[in-house]
Amino acid sequence: MDSWDENDELFVFGSLIDTEVLRLVTAMSPDELSFSDAVAEGYRCSKIAEDSCPVLIAKDGCNASGKLVKGLTQEALRRIVFFEGPEYSLDQVTVRRIQSSSEPDFNRVRTTAWYFRDAGSYTVLSSDWHYDVWVETDRSPFLQSSEVYMASYGKLTAEEADAIWKMNSSNCSDTKK
Repeated sequence: MDSWDENDELFVFGSLIDTEVLRLVTAMSPDELSFSDAVAEGYRCSKIAEDSCPVLIAKDGCNASGKLVKGLTQEALRRIVFFEGPEYSLDQVTVRRIQSSSEPDFNRVRTTAWYFRDAGSYTVLSSDWHYDVWVETDRSPFLQSSEVYMASYGKLTAEEADAIWKMNSSNCSDTKK
């Protein structure tokens, strides 16, 4: 993480696709960042038993859609690491950048990006996670819980904040990051 550069790209595939969640977590305006649609080939975005957000799982023949985010500051990345907690670890993945059809290498541009990999903490379900379903069913209580959670950034450890998250989200809905 200390070698993070604002030119590095982060592949987001769950709640951080949502610009309001990203703004709340990073304390950066989406206008300060650049976004590209991308696909992690050979992966699927899977639901987990413990949360309303997904994990990225290697699966031949599958494609996990997400976004590449560029322009994140070192502080913004620290905030995301806090938000993701010990359940995820920063790793690299090769993704295919989705270009516009007018560009010469349409849908062929591959790049290596950072992403948050499940650290083995969750029970992975066989069903796929879908952003549009999450928006309809979980986004509102998730934003409320995230606001409380991120207010503890710099004051509590991620483990201490997770205890608050679990208590708060059980009052709102069965959601966790």
